Amino acid sequence: MTEPKVVAGLSCIQVLEKLSDYLEPEALDAKDRQQIEEHLQGCSWCEQFGDGFARLLAGFRTQQDDAPSVPESLMDRLQQRLDEEP
Repeated sequence: MTEPKVVAGLSCIQVLEKLSDYLEPEALDAKDRQQIEEHLQGCSWCEQFGDGFARLLAGFRTQQDDAPSVPESLMDRLQQRLDEEP
């Protein structure tokens, strides 16, 4: 990152702190969402980072959706073992 900027009342650091919430539907109120969008429009570094971060999360979600499920019997056994631990 070059010199952090303040755009739309938010610094780059503040945008990065809220980025994962921004990418979740309804995690931020409309004012915060709008402020982040305005910052992204005025800061090419944050816009590029945010785009890459969004693609990375989408890839993780796709892999998670494609992952095989764990059989319930195995989950039960694991839970029993965890319950036995002091």
